[in-house]
Amino acid sequence: MRTQPGRIWKERMSTEQRWIFDGMAGGLLRDLGYAQQGWWALGTGDRLRMLPYGLASRTIRTLRSLRSIWGSPVEEQLI
Repeated sequence: MRTQPGRIWKERMSTEQRWIFDGMAGGLLRDLGYAQQGWWALGTGDRLRMLPYGLASRTIRTLRSLRSIWGSPVEEQLI
């Protein structure tokens, strides 16, 4: 048995990985009673560090989508 439950994710997952995991499964973890809101952050520094991450990741996805749409010649898009 582990002496300190939850210690594995604190030691092996980065702040970014915990934030992404909370976005994917955080609601379920909270519904099942395994986590509370903001569980992924070990402190205020983690929360501040991840503030721009959501905007940056959405911007990158948008730019990649636009590049795939506009990157090919117009003739190929019409065919």
